[in-house]
Amino acid sequence: MIGLFLLDYDAMCKLERIILIALVLSISMPPLPARAAFETGDLQPIFTAGRIPGNGHSEEIDIHELRLGLGHYFRDRLGFYGELSLYRPAGQRDRHQVDTIGLGLAFALRWHFLRRPDFSLYADWGLGLMAALDPFPPAGTRHNGTPHFGLGLSARLRRNTQLLIGLRQLHMSNGKGLVPENPSFDGLGGYVGIALKPGFKPPLPPERKTLPFGGDRLRIRVDATLEHIDDDNSLGGALTLDLPLLPAAQLHTQFAFSAAELVGETLWELMLHAYRQTTSGRLILGYSHQGFSVFRSNYYTLQIERILNDVGRLELTAGLERKNLADDRIFGGLFITIYSTDALALRSGVGFERREYEFFDSLENLNDAGFNLGVEWSPDRMADLGFSIYLAGGIGYDEKTVGIRFQPGQGRPLRERHRRGGFVPLR
Repeated sequence: MIGLFLLDYDAMCKLERIILIALVLSISMPPLPARAAFETGDLQPIFTAGRIPGNGHSEEIDIHELRLGLGHYFRDRLGFYGELSLYRPAGQRDRHQVDTIGLGLAFALRWHFLRRPDFSLYADWGLGLMAALDPFPPAGTRHNGTPHFGLGLSARLRRNTQLLIGLRQLHMSNGKGLVPENPSFDGLGGYVGIALKPGFKPPLPPERKTLPFGGDRLRIRVDATLEHIDDDNSLGGALTLDLPLLPAAQLHTQFAFSAAELVGETLWELMLHAYRQTTSGRLILGYSHQGFSVFRSNYYTLQIERILNDVGRLELTAGLERKNLADDRIFGGLFITIYSTDALALRSGVGFERREYEFFDSLENLNDAGFNLGVEWSPDRMADLGFSIYLAGGIGYDEKTVGIRFQPGQGRPLRERHRRGGFVPLR
């Protein structure tokens, strides 16, 4: 596995000089303040997006990546991170086109060598594994090691929320363990992201009872959407009713019906969900039945929502789709929502699906994987009506959505609406 750790020499030397300069600066700075972030016991969920241009033999290849991670600081300024990654290499090498998707798992150590009340500088070192849909680099394998190291800046944006900006040197190769050849990728690139500090769990806001709907009993959500799926457009809508089932036990139920016109046929769906809601999140069990022409599908889902702090929410979903005229599939995903203002929410994450009978096969048979990007905005003049506009799309699948939403009587800030008005199923 020696080849796993061989990085591009010139890029490595450049980054080592940067780290050396940063260490000298940190030693010459005044003592640290008595109280700051990144102390023993702190947890830190992170989300980053970056681009890593290749160098050397990989100079015509770029890798775009998304990372979702969670760090634990076992000593002051020193944290251990676990990360889920989505890679999208594209370009060419030796006349071979590169266009694939890879999923990765990595672990890293992060050291904040310079810490101030409003910012810190850090260095990190990590090692992971990646599985791709196609061999990467060309003539290699679908499975690679992914050692990386880099430097970064963490700057406080608001309470419990920090902006991350960093440089990362990434190496990918199979370590000569799977095929005779050991083609590798080396690149130096940058990333930006958000880090959250969990633990702040705002109480559920008081219910508004001034309207005959959307109060402490029945909550209503109405959606109208225009979707572009593959080469077709679809116009549809949905009605969702959410009400308490056993208030003392914080149990709720949700009924929903949706319909859309697609290639001259109607795609319809009936949904029933039960969930328990607390100040820290939700645990959701769901069932739905979908019909389109002669096709029928039944969905069984488990969804977990975790409120990280006053501006962040983490969502995990897993489920099974049973089909009458096609192979069953298993799907899942991990998503994060950031409420950057009361009127603006940003959402992204990694999702996958595969046929059920291949679930325990290697990742080479992964049917589809991609990451989702979405934004929701509530104009101030229409906030009291619970009106918002949202856009969603992604890389790895050809589906884009624009929609409008009404959630009357459920608060002005989007964060409160999303907590009080039930949830949106993830598939």
